[in-house]
Amino acid sequence: MLFVCYPKCSTCKKAQAWLDAHSLSYQVRDIKTQNPTQEELRLWHQKSGLPLKRFFNTSGQQYRALELKDKLPTLTEEEQFSLLATDGMLAKRPLLVTENRVLVGFKEAEWAAALLGCAYSTGSGSLRRPCIPWSSCKISCGRSFPGPGFLRRKHFM
Repeated sequence: MLFVCYPKCSTCKKAQAWLDAHSLSYQVRDIKTQNPTQEELRLWHQKSGLPLKRFFNTSGQQYRALELKDKLPTLTEEEQFSLLATDGMLAKRPLLVTENRVLVGFKEAEWAAALLGCAYSTGSGSLRRPCIPWSSCKISCGRSFPGPGFLRRKHFM
């Protein structure tokens, strides 16, 4: 897996800690010093299944400085890819690129479902806590499982 991040970003640090806690191997790539190319962005966009707008860091200083909120809808897809490739700080981060998919931004439940095959639940319908171990999850089991790197947690599915 390729983990594309900005090392000073707190969300990227959380995502990297999550990957490490789950003993997942990955290569790190600094998005600021090694901008994604247009070709990479096209491939990642296709793999992600997300709208291209989701690849933009809409809360970033560059995004605001370039007033992209108003300009982005008027740009062609080609122009958007070109713009993203010019400055890594315009891209949403982290990006996790696997063989089959690309995850944009860090949402713990989404990453767990995609990488571990595990549903997260708080028991109240909102996704939050993992059922552990993911390979032994049973719907409505109601039991606690020990998991690698985790405290015992109640399975709420």
